[in-house]
Amino acid sequence: MAESTPLNIRQFNILVLLILSSLYQSFPKLRVLSLNNLAAEATPDDTTYDESLDWIDAANAAADWLREEGFIRFERRVHIHTRPGEIEDARLSLQGLTILGFVPKSLSLKPRWNREVLIDRIQHALSSGAKRAGTEAVTALTKELIQLALKSTP
Repeated sequence: MAESTPLNIRQFNILVLLILSSLYQSFPKLRVLSLNNLAAEATPDDTTYDESLDWIDAANAAADWLREEGFIRFERRVHIHTRPGEIEDARLSLQGLTILGFVPKSLSLKPRWNREVLIDRIQHALSSGAKRAGTEAVTALTKELIQLALKSTP
């Protein structure tokens, strides 16, 4: 089933998780996010040069989508300190942080919160490296992320 998933969707799924995980680890600080490095982390080892460029394009598109949908905030500025493939002042939005599982302690005692939060499962899936992350696990986590976002939208 995973093999039937189009490459662009597989790229999107893993890159979204890498971007969110990276920003969660630095929250609440603003940070420079290297989309080239994240794309390289996700790109399979046997990828051609042209295919690796496609992964970089996919990383940029995934970051833009996350911003458009309200998961993250960042600036695309070009100046002497910005390298190609970097976005500046990147940070999770309130929606992104909430969906990833930042739950106030007052709510964490309620039964519906007695499960592993999404960010823990994302980081576990990525712990052996993005290239080794199981396609089915990555797809399931990305679907859950989107479903949680839809439920939180009025």
